[in-house]
Amino acid sequence: AGQAGQRGLRVLLIDHAERLAEKIRISGGGRCNFTNREVGPANFLSDNPAFCRSALARYTPTDFIKLVQAHGIAFHEKHKGQL
Repeated sequence: AGQAGQRGLRVLLIDHAERLAEKIRISGGGRCNFTNREVGPANFLSDNPAFCRSALARYTPTDFIKLVQAHGIAFHEKHKGQL
């Protein structure tokens, strides 16, 4: 959503939590897991498997890691590629 907004696109971000992105913050037992280097379409359940393949082909975990690094956000890699 942030990237789309920066490109001048209209964005509506809906989050059911009381605080925006709370689910991300608490993921990984409060350690804020944000991606996994080994993620792929097989890791997702969907009625439309083509969507996941398409989305991951267009925006990879490496792309997201570069975004995090560009913002100077510190992180570390755990076992099995968890970041």
